[in-house]
Amino acid sequence: MIRRLIIGMLALATAVALAGCGDQDGGEATDDPATTTTTAAPSHTYANGPEDVVLDVFTGGGYTPLEYQFALRPVVRVMGDGRVFLSAADDDGWNTNLRGVREYAATPAQIQQILALADAAGLLGPAPDYEMAGGVMVTDMPTTTVTVNADDDTYSHAAYALGFGEGQTPAREALSTFIGDVVDLVADGEATPYEPTSLQIYVSSAEFFDAGDDSQMQPWPGPDLAGVQGCEEIAAEPEVVRALTDNPSSTLFTQGAEVYRVTGAMLLPGEQACVGWE
Repeated sequence: MIRRLIIGMLALATAVALAGCGDQDGGEATDDPATTTTTAAPSHTYANGPEDVVLDVFTGGGYTPLEYQFALRPVVRVMGDGRVFLSAADDDGWNTNLRGVREYAATPAQIQQILALADAAGLLGPAPDYEMAGGVMVTDMPTTTVTVNADDDTYSHAAYALGFGEGQTPAREALSTFIGDVVDLVADGEATPYEPTSLQIYVSSAEFFDAGDDSQMQPWPGPDLAGVQGCEEIAAEPEVVRALTDNPSSTLFTQGAEVYRVTGAMLLPGEQACVGWE
Protein backbone atom coordinates (compact mmCIF):
# COMPACT_ATOMS: atom_id res chain seq x y z
CA MET A 1 0.00 0.00 0.00
CA ILE A 2 2.72 2.47 1.02
CA ARG A 3 4.71 1.54 -2.08
CA ARG A 4 1.74 2.42 -4.30
CA LEU A 5 1.31 5.73 -2.47
CA ILE A 6 4.98 6.68 -2.82
CA ILE A 7 5.07 5.77 -6.50
CA GLY A 8 1.85 7.74 -6.79
CA MET A 9 3.65 10.74 -5.29
CA LEU A 10 6.20 10.64 -8.11
CA ALA A 11 3.38 10.52 -10.62
CA LEU A 12 1.59 13.35 -8.80
CA ALA A 13 4.68 15.56 -8.99
CA THR A 14 4.76 14.90 -12.72
CA ALA A 15 1.06 15.67 -13.03
CA VAL A 16 1.44 18.96 -11.19
CA ALA A 17 4.26 19.96 -13.53
CA LEU A 18 2.20 18.97 -16.55
CA ALA A 19 -0.67 21.12 -15.28
CA GLY A 20 1.73 24.05 -14.94
CA CYS A 21 2.59 23.76 -18.60
CA GLY A 22 -0.84 24.61 -19.65
CA ASP A 23 28.46 16.84 -0.05
CA GLN A 24 27.39 14.94 2.31
CA ASP A 25 30.20 12.35 2.77
CA GLY A 26 28.28 9.60 4.52
CA GLY A 27 31.08 7.06 4.24
CA GLU A 28 33.37 8.65 6.82
CA ALA A 29 32.81 8.65 10.56
CA THR A 30 32.57 12.22 11.86
CA ASP A 31 34.11 13.81 14.94
CA ASP A 32 30.79 13.31 16.73
CA PRO A 33 31.50 10.66 19.39
CA ALA A 34 28.07 9.20 18.67
CA THR A 35 29.15 8.38 15.12
CA THR A 36 31.08 5.23 14.24
CA THR A 37 31.45 3.20 11.09
CA THR A 38 29.31 0.08 11.00
CA THR A 39 30.24 -2.99 9.01
CA ALA A 40 28.02 -6.03 8.54
CA ALA A 41 27.37 -8.60 5.89
CA PRO A 42 27.55 -8.23 2.94
CA SER A 43 30.44 -5.86 3.75
CA HIS A 44 28.91 -2.48 2.99
CA THR A 45 29.91 0.28 5.39
CA TYR A 46 28.01 3.40 6.39
CA ALA A 47 28.23 6.12 9.01
CA ASN A 48 25.70 5.37 11.72
CA GLY A 49 25.36 8.70 13.52
CA PRO A 50 21.95 10.30 14.13
CA GLU A 51 22.64 13.01 11.54
CA ASP A 52 24.28 10.79 8.91
CA VAL A 53 22.22 10.22 5.77
CA VAL A 54 22.61 6.75 4.28
CA LEU A 55 19.97 7.11 1.57
CA ASP A 56 18.06 10.10 0.24
CA VAL A 57 15.43 10.04 -2.48
CA PHE A 58 14.15 13.44 -3.54
CA THR A 59 11.85 14.48 -6.37
CA GLY A 60 11.77 18.18 -7.20
CA GLY A 61 12.06 20.80 -9.86
CA GLY A 62 9.81 21.20 -12.85
CA TYR A 63 7.31 23.85 -13.74
CA THR A 64 5.53 24.30 -10.42
CA PRO A 65 5.01 27.27 -8.05
CA LEU A 66 7.76 28.34 -5.69
CA GLU A 67 5.64 27.44 -2.65
CA TYR A 68 5.13 23.93 -4.01
CA GLN A 69 8.88 23.41 -4.39
CA PHE A 70 9.65 24.87 -0.97
CA ALA A 71 7.26 22.49 0.78
CA LEU A 72 8.78 19.36 -0.77
CA ARG A 73 10.38 16.83 1.57
CA PRO A 74 12.40 13.73 0.67
CA VAL A 75 10.36 10.85 -0.67
CA VAL A 76 12.53 8.60 1.52
CA ARG A 77 15.45 9.42 3.82
CA VAL A 78 17.30 6.74 5.80
CA MET A 79 19.54 7.87 8.66
CA GLY A 80 22.56 6.02 9.99
CA ASP A 81 20.94 5.44 13.38
CA GLY A 82 18.00 3.65 11.78
CA ARG A 83 15.42 6.41 11.63
CA VAL A 84 13.57 6.52 8.34
CA PHE A 85 11.49 9.44 7.09
CA LEU A 86 8.85 9.19 4.36
CA SER A 87 6.84 12.07 2.98
CA ALA A 88 3.21 11.69 3.95
CA ALA A 89 1.48 10.25 0.91
CA ASP A 90 -2.16 10.92 1.83
CA ASP A 91 -4.09 13.28 -0.40
CA ASP A 92 -4.53 15.92 2.31
CA GLY A 93 -0.77 16.24 2.66
CA TRP A 94 -0.53 17.84 -0.77
CA ASN A 95 -2.94 20.69 -0.11
CA THR A 96 -1.60 22.25 3.07
CA ASN A 97 1.06 24.80 3.93
CA LEU A 98 3.10 22.12 5.73
CA ARG A 99 3.38 18.57 4.45
CA GLY A 100 3.47 15.74 6.91
CA VAL A 101 6.38 13.34 7.36
CA ARG A 102 6.08 9.81 8.71
CA GLU A 103 8.84 8.25 10.80
CA TYR A 104 9.79 4.56 10.80
CA ALA A 105 12.64 2.56 12.29
CA ALA A 106 15.09 0.35 10.41
CA THR A 107 17.48 -2.15 11.96
CA PRO A 108 21.16 -2.33 10.94
CA ALA A 109 20.30 -5.51 9.07
CA GLN A 110 17.59 -3.67 7.13
CA ILE A 111 20.00 -0.87 6.26
CA GLN A 112 22.35 -3.53 4.92
CA GLN A 113 19.44 -4.88 2.87
CA ILE A 114 18.89 -1.40 1.46
CA LEU A 115 22.55 -1.13 0.50
CA ALA A 116 22.42 -4.60 -1.05
CA LEU A 117 19.41 -3.49 -3.10
CA ALA A 118 21.33 -0.39 -4.16
CA ASP A 119 24.29 -2.51 -5.17
CA ALA A 120 22.09 -4.91 -7.15
CA ALA A 121 20.48 -1.96 -8.92
CA GLY A 122 23.89 -0.62 -9.92
CA LEU A 123 23.61 2.43 -7.66
CA LEU A 124 26.93 1.92 -5.85
CA GLY A 125 28.89 3.06 -8.84
CA PRO A 126 28.92 5.69 -11.59
CA ALA A 127 25.50 6.77 -12.82
CA PRO A 128 24.44 5.23 -16.14
CA ASP A 129 22.58 7.12 -18.82
CA TYR A 130 19.12 7.84 -17.42
CA GLU A 131 17.90 9.68 -20.50
CA MET A 132 14.44 8.71 -21.66
CA ALA A 133 14.30 6.27 -24.58
CA GLY A 134 14.14 8.33 -27.72
CA GLY A 135 15.40 11.41 -25.92
CA VAL A 136 13.50 13.91 -23.81
CA MET A 137 9.87 13.74 -24.84
CA VAL A 138 8.36 16.01 -22.18
CA THR A 139 9.42 19.32 -20.70
CA ASP A 140 9.12 21.04 -17.31
CA MET A 141 8.99 17.72 -15.41
CA PRO A 142 10.55 17.05 -11.99
CA THR A 143 13.81 15.16 -11.49
CA THR A 144 14.20 12.30 -9.03
CA THR A 145 17.62 12.12 -7.38
CA VAL A 146 18.81 9.09 -5.39
CA THR A 147 21.87 9.65 -3.20
CA VAL A 148 23.59 6.79 -1.37
CA ASN A 149 26.36 7.35 1.19
CA ALA A 150 28.17 4.04 1.69
CA ASP A 151 31.52 2.31 1.38
CA ASP A 152 33.44 5.55 1.97
CA ASP A 153 31.83 7.22 -1.03
CA THR A 154 28.76 9.13 -2.20
CA TYR A 155 26.80 7.95 -5.21
CA SER A 156 24.22 10.14 -6.93
CA HIS A 157 21.75 9.10 -9.62
CA ALA A 158 19.29 11.54 -11.16
CA ALA A 159 16.51 10.72 -13.61
CA TYR A 160 14.30 13.30 -15.27
CA ALA A 161 10.54 12.57 -15.32
CA LEU A 162 11.04 9.22 -13.60
CA GLY A 163 7.84 7.19 -13.73
CA PHE A 164 6.48 9.06 -16.72
CA GLY A 165 4.62 6.55 -18.86
CA GLU A 166 6.74 6.78 -21.99
CA GLY A 167 10.44 6.50 -22.65
CA GLN A 168 11.44 4.12 -19.86
CA THR A 169 14.74 2.23 -20.14
CA PRO A 170 16.29 -0.61 -18.10
CA ALA A 171 18.30 1.91 -16.07
CA ARG A 172 15.22 4.02 -15.34
CA GLU A 173 13.18 0.93 -14.49
CA ALA A 174 15.92 -0.27 -12.12
CA LEU A 175 15.90 3.08 -10.32
CA SER A 176 12.10 3.06 -9.96
CA THR A 177 12.12 -0.54 -8.75
CA PHE A 178 14.81 0.24 -6.18
CA ILE A 179 12.76 3.10 -4.72
CA GLY A 180 9.68 0.89 -4.49
CA ASP A 181 11.63 -1.97 -2.89
CA VAL A 182 13.12 0.35 -0.27
CA VAL A 183 9.67 1.73 0.58
CA ASP A 184 8.32 -1.82 0.93
CA LEU A 185 11.16 -2.70 3.27
CA VAL A 186 11.19 0.30 5.58
CA ALA A 187 7.42 0.89 5.68
CA ASP A 188 6.70 -2.63 6.88
CA GLY A 189 6.89 -1.47 10.49
CA GLU A 190 4.80 0.92 12.55
CA ALA A 191 4.77 4.58 11.51
CA THR A 192 4.55 7.60 13.78
CA PRO A 193 4.06 11.23 12.75
CA TYR A 194 7.40 13.01 12.74
CA GLU A 195 7.51 15.81 15.30
CA PRO A 196 10.17 18.34 14.26
CA THR A 197 11.84 20.79 16.60
CA SER A 198 12.34 23.37 13.83
CA LEU A 199 10.65 24.49 10.64
CA GLN A 200 11.81 26.53 7.73
CA ILE A 201 9.15 28.91 6.43
CA TYR A 202 8.98 30.94 3.25
CA VAL A 203 7.28 34.29 3.73
CA SER A 204 6.03 36.62 1.03
CA SER A 205 3.82 39.67 1.24
CA ALA A 206 0.24 39.37 0.04
CA GLU A 207 -0.29 43.11 -0.16
CA PHE A 208 -2.18 42.81 -3.45
CA PHE A 209 -4.70 40.39 -2.00
CA ASP A 210 -8.25 41.73 -1.92
CA ALA A 211 -8.67 42.51 1.78
CA GLY A 212 -12.44 42.47 1.31
CA ASP A 213 -12.30 38.68 0.84
CA ASP A 214 -11.35 37.21 4.21
CA SER A 215 -12.57 33.67 3.46
CA GLN A 216 -9.00 32.42 3.08
CA MET A 217 -7.40 34.40 5.90
CA GLN A 218 -6.29 33.17 9.32
CA PRO A 219 -4.38 34.94 12.12
CA TRP A 220 -0.68 34.01 12.19
CA PRO A 221 0.14 32.37 15.56
CA GLY A 222 3.92 32.40 15.15
CA PRO A 223 6.77 34.90 15.56
CA ASP A 224 6.79 38.41 14.16
CA LEU A 225 6.90 38.39 10.36
CA ALA A 226 7.57 42.10 9.94
CA GLY A 227 10.57 42.55 7.67
CA VAL A 228 10.76 38.86 6.79
CA GLN A 229 10.92 38.14 3.07
CA GLY A 230 12.01 34.71 1.94
CA CYS A 231 13.23 31.84 4.07
CA GLU A 232 13.45 31.88 7.86
CA GLU A 233 13.99 29.20 10.50
CA ILE A 234 11.52 29.12 13.39
CA ALA A 235 10.70 26.80 16.28
CA ALA A 236 8.10 24.15 15.51
CA GLU A 237 5.61 25.39 18.07
CA PRO A 238 2.43 23.26 18.14
CA GLU A 239 0.13 26.15 17.28
CA VAL A 240 2.26 27.06 14.25
CA VAL A 241 2.36 23.45 13.03
CA ARG A 242 -1.43 23.21 13.40
CA ALA A 243 -2.03 26.49 11.55
CA LEU A 244 0.14 25.43 8.62
CA THR A 245 -1.12 21.85 8.52
CA ASP A 246 -4.84 22.32 9.09
CA ASN A 247 -5.38 25.07 6.52
CA PRO A 248 -5.31 24.60 2.73
CA SER A 249 -2.39 25.95 0.73
CA SER A 250 -4.53 28.85 -0.48
CA THR A 251 -4.72 30.25 3.07
CA LEU A 252 -3.18 33.64 3.80
CA PHE A 253 -2.13 34.71 7.28
CA THR A 254 -2.70 38.07 8.96
CA GLN A 255 -0.53 39.74 11.56
CA GLY A 256 -1.67 43.19 12.57
CA ALA A 257 -2.66 45.00 9.40
CA GLU A 258 -0.37 42.91 7.20
CA VAL A 259 -1.26 39.88 5.10
CA TYR A 260 1.30 37.18 4.32
CA ARG A 261 1.61 33.95 2.40
CA VAL A 262 3.51 31.44 4.55
CA THR A 263 4.69 28.01 3.43
CA GLY A 264 6.52 25.64 5.78
CA ALA A 265 8.75 22.58 5.63
CA MET A 266 9.71 20.28 8.50
CA LEU A 267 13.47 20.22 9.06
CA LEU A 268 14.86 16.70 9.37
CA PRO A 269 17.78 15.71 11.63
CA GLY A 270 21.08 17.21 10.51
CA GLU A 271 19.39 19.45 7.97
CA GLN A 272 20.33 23.13 7.80
CA ALA A 273 17.53 25.60 7.24
CA CYS A 274 17.12 27.62 4.06
CA VAL A 275 19.94 26.02 2.08
CA GLY A 276 19.36 27.09 -1.50
CA TRP A 277 16.62 29.49 -0.46
CA GLU A 278 18.77 32.38 0.70
